[in-house]
Amino acid sequence: MKFFNLHELNRPVIKINLVILILLLYLCWLFKMYSGNHHSVYLRMWEYAAGTFSFENDIYIQRSDQTKVSILYYLFTYLNIDVDNDYIGFPIHILLSSISGFFLYKILKDFVPIKETNASLIIIFALLMIGGVIVLANYSSWVTSMQGTPSYFGHQLIFPLIWLLLTRKTFWLFILSSFMLSIAIKATLFSVGIAILYSLLFIRPIKKNIWIFGPLAVLAYLSSLANITLDYETRLLFFISVLERDTVEVAFHLQPKINLIALIISFFICFLILKKNDQNDFNKLAWVILITSILCFIFGYIYVLYGGKIWPQPRLIALSPTRALGIYQLFFWILVAQAIYKCNLYQIYKVVLLSSIFYLCTLSLDAAFFSLLILIFSFLVIKFCERCNFSNLKNLILNKSVKFSYFSTLLFFLILTPGIMYLFVSAFKHADFYAMKKINKWTMGSMRHDKERLDTALMLKKCNDFILL
Repeated sequence: MKFFNLHELNRPVIKINLVILILLLYLCWLFKMYSGNHHSVYLRMWEYAAGTFSFENDIYIQRSDQTKVSILYYLFTYLNIDVDNDYIGFPIHILLSSISGFFLYKILKDFVPIKETNASLIIIFALLMIGGVIVLANYSSWVTSMQGTPSYFGHQLIFPLIWLLLTRKTFWLFILSSFMLSIAIKATLFSVGIAILYSLLFIRPIKKNIWIFGPLAVLAYLSSLANITLDYETRLLFFISVLERDTVEVAFHLQPKINLIALIISFFICFLILKKNDQNDFNKLAWVILITSILCFIFGYIYVLYGGKIWPQPRLIALSPTRALGIYQLFFWILVAQAIYKCNLYQIYKVVLLSSIFYLCTLSLDAAFFSLLILIFSFLVIKFCERCNFSNLKNLILNKSVKFSYFSTLLFFLILTPGIMYLFVSAFKHADFYAMKKINKWTMGSMRHDKERLDTALMLKKCNDFILL
C-alpha cells in the first residue's frame, strides 16, 4: 500500500495540509505579537480623544499635542473604534498584518527574482523577527507589536506604499503617502521621503511625480502647528529631554556598540549583494534606501552627539534617525534571503538557512543552538543520501531545483513550528482572562494577573470625586 508519493512531494505545489499548518502558525504568531494598548503615552489618549473622559486634571494629557498631529484619533472617534478593547484591537491587528504580509508577498513575487509562491511564502515568514535586530527599537517586520500607537498603523502601511511605488500607481501614492504622514509622521517620514526621491529619479514622464505634492502639503501643515520661536536655552532643554526620554530610539551613539558594528557591516554586505544583482526596479529602490540610510546614520550619529550643542532642534531629533532605518533593515534582510535563494545549494540547506534568519533574529542562544543542530542534522542526512541507493529518496533530499518543492516548503514550516509555538505559549500565559472578562482586555502589561489592583482601579473609576478623570 502506498501511503505517499515521493515524486509528488518534489513538485512545487501547496496542498491543503500545508495551508492549514501555515494558517495555524500565523494565528499563533499574531497572538504572540499582539500587545494591545499599554504604552504609557497612549494609554489614556484614545479615551481623551473620543471624549469618554475629560482628564481635566491630568497635566500630561491636557498639554499633549498627540491628538493634533495624528488624524487617526479623529478617524477612530468618528468610526467609534475602541483600540482599548482587545475584541476590536486584535481583529484590526489581524487585518493590518495580513495586508502588510500580502503586499510583501506581492513585492517578492513581482519584483524580486523569485517569481514563485513557495519561496515567497518561505521568505516572508523567515522575516517575522527582523525588527530591532541590527538597530534597536525599530519596526521592520510585517507583523509587529505596539498596536495602540499611531506609529503601528503608519508602519503597517509602508508595505503597500512600496508596492504602489514599484508599480507606479501615482494616484494611490498621493492618497496613501499623505494619509501615512497624517497618521504618524515619526514612523513614516523616512519611508515617504525615500518614495519621493525614488520617484523623482526613476519615474517618467516627470509629470507623474505630481503625487509628491500631497505629502509635501501634509508636511507643511504639520510644520505650521508648531510655529513657535524658542530661544537657544529652551530648545537645548527640550533637546536634552527628548534624548534622555527616548535614548536608543533617537540616538545612534547610545546604541550598543555591537549593534553599531553590525549596522556598518550590513551596509557593506548590502552593497556587495546589490552589486551582484541585476538592475531592476526593486534593486534601484534598494540602492536609494542603502545610500539614504548611510547618510541618515552619519548625520544622525554626528548631529545628536555634537550638533545639538550648536543648533538644538528637538523636533528634528524627535523624528528619530534610528527609527528611520526600519525600512533599511527590511530591505537588507530581503536581499540576504534572496541571496540564499539564488545560491546553488540543496533546497534543504536553503530551508535551514532561511529558517535560521527567524531563529537568529530572536537573539537567543537557545534559538541559535537549535539552528545549529538543524544545520548539522541536515548535513548528515544529505551525506547519507549521497551514498544511499534509494533513488526516490535521493531525488527528494538532493533537490537543487530553483523552485521550492512541497517537501522543502513543508520542512521549513515544520522547523519554524517549535519556535513559534514556544513563543505563543509564553504569550498565552501572560494573557489576563480575568481582565478580559472585566474590561474586554487581556493585554494588561505590568498589571497582568493582578486582580486586586484592577478591581481597585475600576472602583475608583466609578467615583465622582476621582479627580484624575
